[in-house]
Amino acid sequence: MKFGCSAYPFMLGAIHWIPTYFYEDITMDMHTENSGNKQNRNGLSYPLEKVRFDIPLDVRAAREVAAMLVYPDGVESDTHWQKTSFVLLTAVILHVLYAEPDKTLHGVAAYLGNITDINAAFEKMMRVEHDPYGRFNWTDKQGRPVKVHPFIIQAAQDMSNRSEAENSAILATTNHYLKLYLDHSISST
Repeated sequence: MKFGCSAYPFMLGAIHWIPTYFYEDITMDMHTENSGNKQNRNGLSYPLEKVRFDIPLDVRAAREVAAMLVYPDGVESDTHWQKTSFVLLTAVILHVLYAEPDKTLHGVAAYLGNITDINAAFEKMMRVEHDPYGRFNWTDKQGRPVKVHPFIIQAAQDMSNRSEAENSAILATTNHYLKLYLDHSISST
């Protein structure tokens, strides 16, 4: 009886491992060592690691992360609060990735959870240089070079134009979507 290159050959009731090129890496150690990606042994996913720093890819990736949080069932809603929370969350994800030290969903939740003056927070987002060296060649609507992310400027300006009561409700709705990420047992992993 000949077994060839089978990964699991059974001979006379005993398992014999045949070293072949097709050896199944059960723990995926060989894959993670050779892939060049960070090793993630705890089985958790870090969605913000998938955001690329390049327009329009960064905005698209941040929107995908925000959509997972705001529309967890995958169905986009027509409510005002969800739509505005989605835009705010996308802008804050980008702001945290470019300008804050904790570049995780916990960092996003902490940033939004620590806002005491809503308009001051939006002013800060429009003032912080997200690209201090100008490597991304961002421009404003008039074509002038800017160092603040254009999407963040647009979203923060839109939020600044709203009433404080409406902004408070939008912020509360957005914080609701992120409350899971404030849990220390989740944020520490």
